[in-house]
Amino acid sequence: MKPVISFSRAQIAPRVLGGHRNPLRITQSPCILRKQSRCASEKTACHVSSFLAFVPPVSTCFDQECQASKDTFFILSIAIPLLVFGSLTAYLIGRRRDGIVSLDSNEYTGTSQYEVDADEESLVARDAKGEIAYRAVRYTPWLTEQGPDDECIRINVGPVGRTLPKSYLFDKILREPSQLVTVTLPKPLGIIFEEDPRLKRVFVAEFIPDSEAESQSKRALLDPSISNKVPAVGDVLRALTTTVVTYKEGALIAQGPEREIVVFGADRQKFSDVAAAMKRSYVSDGPVTLVLERPLQQV
Repeated sequence: MKPVISFSRAQIAPRVLGGHRNPLRITQSPCILRKQSRCASEKTACHVSSFLAFVPPVSTCFDQECQASKDTFFILSIAIPLLVFGSLTAYLIGRRRDGIVSLDSNEYTGTSQYEVDADEESLVARDAKGEIAYRAVRYTPWLTEQGPDDECIRINVGPVGRTLPKSYLFDKILREPSQLVTVTLPKPLGIIFEEDPRLKRVFVAEFIPDSEAESQSKRALLDPSISNKVPAVGDVLRALTTTVVTYKEGALIAQGPEREIVVFGADRQKFSDVAAAMKRSYVSDGPVTLVLERPLQQV
């Protein structure tokens, strides 16, 4: 019969539980404890041996040819997964061929600039130089036909620091006689814009004191010849230049993102969307171009 060790109450230091001194009695045999420990050790050894059975033995090379083969195998084991991952990434990035996709707004900002079908060639609007003219709808320059009342305005767009002039079409939306005015201002603009919720238009409400916009407006009062180059209270905002973060698609290796100047069409857009477009650009991106429509009685 296996011995069982039993400790009396006097041999065990009492522990306090909830303010009461409760003795702890141990009646388990040390042989059973040793047997469980041995079983646990044997089980661990069994698992380890089972795992090692799937691990290939490590070979040692004693000549240069063997070592070169091992080095080649190691390089291929690293390079092949990287190539597969790179090809998959290039495929996912290049699903839309030759386009430009905004990382933060998820809108196209240039696809229509590069693709013109042959049957649509005669219908696409062009400026006086024969270049394609676009119509700005939010961040997207759309190919369009030129209407009888459309006016063509040249606006610098493209990567920051490498912009080029592009032609954009604007028709007049005011019922009374009006004219389109192009204004270029550094940031901060110094203009307070408000919304006409009934007509879904954003207009110039006032100027911030001592701002560049206010200074230009005061100079226009003294020199009316520059009035078509400065903002005025009551002007309706038709479009503005802003910045989006873009990356080119279609290359085997994706190019890094870059900041690009685009035209945001503000016609019938939510005031919150127009305000968000204004906040996208930084001072370092350069001046902002505003396309405004002004009633002739203000001129």
